[in-house]
Parts: sequence; C-alpha cells; structure tokens
Amino acid sequence: MEANQSAPQNRCGLCGASSYRQVVERDAHGVRRHGDRIVCSGCANEFDDMEVWRRGRSDTNVKVPEARISVAGLRDIVRTYRYRDSIHIVVDSLPQPYQDQFASFLRGSAQPVGDGLNRYAFVQDFERWLEALG
Repeated sequence: MEANQSAPQNRCGLCGASSYRQVVERDAHGVRRHGDRIVCSGCANEFDDMEVWRRGRSDTNVKVPEARISVAGLRDIVRTYRYRDSIHIVVDSLPQPYQDQFASFLRGSAQPVGDGLNRYAFVQDFERWLEALG
C-alpha cells in the first residue's frame, strides 16, 4: 500500500511552486498571443516546456530574468495603505514582473477592498509570498 503523498507531483524543479503560466508575446502583427514558453509563478524563471519546468534548471532551456530585486528591496519598494486600524499592501506599487507574480499568488485568497483605485493585499499574504521567493 502506497503512502499518501502531500507534495504535488507537478511542481517547479527549482523552487517547488505548483503553478505556472504561459508567456504572452506579440506576434508579427502586434497581436498578443500565448507563446510556447511558460513562466513559473514562484521563481519567475522561463522554461521551454512543462517537462523542463519539472526538472529544474538547464542552462540551455531556462531564461532567468535580468533585473532581480531582493526580498528586502521589495519590502522597501512596496507602498502601504492604512484603513482604520489596518495596514494593507498596495499590489499595484510593486514593479513588474513582481506585481503580476504577487497578484497570481493571491488568486483564491481574500483581499481587502480599499479606495477602488488600486488592488490591495493583507500584510500576512505579502510576507508569505516573500518567503516563497526566498
């Protein structure tokens, strides 16, 4: 009898994240389309296909983002929004691609509603995301 495995079988070989998204590129006519490559939602590395994503780093198949910001740097950059006695993170204050990565991380989570001008997140969720970035 096999033991029940709690770790997902479909995960990034580099960071262990269990989700990815297709890269959106512009074609020759300027139309945005899904490309063949995928981006890990955890480490933001690009991979040629899902099998390479599962295996992890292979220098010929992985494109690492050039401008990486440290976790401490992200804490310094992000803006906060105070509502009554609570402080929330302004998701839209993060630079790209971190803004999209954090928004993807928040899918399915409760999010505070603020002034309607920006997207907000709870500080605890922001800290969990930063831990996942490692």
